[in-house]
Amino acid sequence: MCTPGYKNRLRPILLTTLTTTLGLLPMALGIPEYSNIWGSMAMTFVTGLCTATVLTIMVVPVQWDLLIGIKEKFTKLHPGPAEQEQDEEGSG
Repeated sequence: MCTPGYKNRLRPILLTTLTTTLGLLPMALGIPEYSNIWGSMAMTFVTGLCTATVLTIMVVPVQWDLLIGIKEKFTKLHPGPAEQEQDEEGSG
């Protein structure tokens, strides 16, 4: 299930999420007094970023594998014109 590009993309995705989340965390928690105004926006950013990261790491590769499997099954059942010509040339 692990595609070759997955290993290359995992580190940048996690580091970007981690640095942004840690940078916004004090504001989201309301640690400085002036951050009370911006706290809800920071919490929204942190939640959205974490959700998007989970979707990117877990859901998208699984959906990709499912779509590739469906495509392979469909092409076996319904070969296109290029595959039919290759079959005819190979059998002749």
